Amino acid sequence: MRPRQPPTPAPVTAGPFERISIASWLLAIAVTIASAWYVGRTVDDGWVPHDEGALAQSAERVMHGALPHRDFGELYTGGLSTLNALAFRTWGVRLTVLRTVMLVAFILTVPAIFYIAHKFVGVAAAAAATALAVVWSVPNYPAALPSWYNLFLAIAATALYFQFLASGQRRWLVATGVAVGASIAVKIVGIYLAAAIVVGLIYREQRSSSISAIGDVTTSDVSIARSDRWYSIALTGILASIAVGMCVLVRSGKPRASLVHFILPTVALLAVVIAAEWTSERESSSLRARRLARLMVPFVAGLALPIAILIAPYVAAHALRPLLVDLFVRAPERLRFATHDFPSIRTGWPALVVGGLLLAAARMGPRAKWCLASVIAAVSIVAGSLPRLRSPSYTFVWGAARIAIPLTVLYGCGTLILGVRRSGRTPLHAERLFVMLAVTTFCSLVQFPFAAPIYWCYVAPLAVLALTGVFASQGNGVGPVGVAVVASLFVFAVGRVNGQSLAALGVYDAPRAVVVPLGLPRTGLRVPADDRDTYRGLVALVRNHVGSSGYAYAGPDAPEVTFLAGLRDPTRTLFDFLDDSSTHVRSTLDLLSRYDVRVVALHDDPEFSYVDPVLIATLRRRYPRSDSVGSFEVRWR
Repeated sequence: MRPRQPPTPAPVTAGPFERISIASWLLAIAVTIASAWYVGRTVDDGWVPHDEGALAQSAERVMHGALPHRDFGELYTGGLSTLNALAFRTWGVRLTVLRTVMLVAFILTVPAIFYIAHKFVGVAAAAAATALAVVWSVPNYPAALPSWYNLFLAIAATALYFQFLASGQRRWLVATGVAVGASIAVKIVGIYLAAAIVVGLIYREQRSSSISAIGDVTTSDVSIARSDRWYSIALTGILASIAVGMCVLVRSGKPRASLVHFILPTVALLAVVIAAEWTSERESSSLRARRLARLMVPFVAGLALPIAILIAPYVAAHALRPLLVDLFVRAPERLRFATHDFPSIRTGWPALVVGGLLLAAARMGPRAKWCLASVIAAVSIVAGSLPRLRSPSYTFVWGAARIAIPLTVLYGCGTLILGVRRSGRTPLHAERLFVMLAVTTFCSLVQFPFAAPIYWCYVAPLAVLALTGVFASQGNGVGPVGVAVVASLFVFAVGRVNGQSLAALGVYDAPRAVVVPLGLPRTGLRVPADDRDTYRGLVALVRNHVGSSGYAYAGPDAPEVTFLAGLRDPTRTLFDFLDDSSTHVRSTLDLLSRYDVRVVALHDDPEFSYVDPVLIATLRRRYPRSDSVGSFEVRWR
């Protein structure tokens, strides 16, 4: 006799969304409006020239009919370039258009952050968590980079998955898959989000397959469950393969940093599933496989839709090979050039202090909590009043932030293994917490191999939500101590992080330079005065010597020059390291001759690529006349 299939969990609500009070909706709307104002007022401030140039030139090439990867060296998957090309075609070719589209996506994400937080905590705490997530994200670098879209879509996918958990309706799995597929279409790291949702689905199937949760089961049923373990063996093998794959992926990074930031959280997350798999009786393997398939099919169907839309033009043009080669075969070469190490693990000790205070607060009485909260508030006020550049509070907070994700995931996994029932939480809370930890764990890989502090900001809202879920699992809340910590982090972000120099972010406390309008037709941005003077002079010089061809060349790593000048680049190059080094020099020189390029701008200080001496020497011979502007040498004939 086969074990009986457990009944499908009843939806929490009868409607398409869980019931949320009017007060909750009003507070969510208020937080969204405040966030839109706060980010929108400075969304056009600051820039990294080559980031803006790569985004804009890619979009303009697509707008003119080019196919990413086949016709030029697309940096990402290609979906964002298509979206940006559509925005250019609709609202005009300006850098501010790209940021406006990103701002709209951000505003739509804020209610989803509130929704996720509200599934863990009350309305007021959810609003506080949302505000904290906002100030640690986009305001720190409001360029329309794909990593922001990956974050927005990760939050959207998590919210949609939460709704599936509440309603049991598979249409929400389809919607979750669409969000994940869109993330992959924007940037290939969306695959990490897909892995997180898949692990979440495995966890959901596992929790519904325990014989102890079914009720009326005979002895023969149990014996069958004990002997029929091929599903458990296969599942363990798959999860172990994911852990091994993680190790292989991050093996080129610093071993200690990779172990702490990526490997340990992943292994802990998978251990939650594997341990549960072998410590309780389960239904028959065939029944479990069918149940998992019923979960996976709608998710994969939704995921496939954006991917199909992305690859359709490549299939029609018989150009699928360049896409696949760029995304998968040449990916290791790309990672070799763009790298940035994590700070030393030793700098993360402040996280242990903050975590210890919160854990201690969960076990304190009301009076002790208020006393501790008062101390935290007083210390924060004193630290905030210290002079900038010499403030130890800056390195303290950033040290805690950079290692918060692995510590949160490890503690959260321990909570799941021990069981959240001790805190009086429902099984639904455990599933929500698990998938939140999974999304945070896997999406934090966006920091590999380029772990600059801004890349932590690309996952900071996920860290905030994971922390919210973990501490909501405690039977006794942290109360005023949590309020004091959140308020301190919020004030710190607003006063010391937002508006800071991107080069100094997370390293030392230095305010961003005063920004002024760039004053070029295709921009609309406000940039430091030195950049304004450099690029206005550079663009004028290039345009004065371009001749009648309408083409110019700039490099290495200077895609912004031709875009700002309103000219076209005849090569396929955005960043030189993306090209085939064996043919790069010859193909560049051939294209410059074919398109009668009269002027080139040589960048003396590229961030990623090296300056090829053969190419530079040849260009100097071909273009004998020159002038210098900032870090550029403009040459013409």
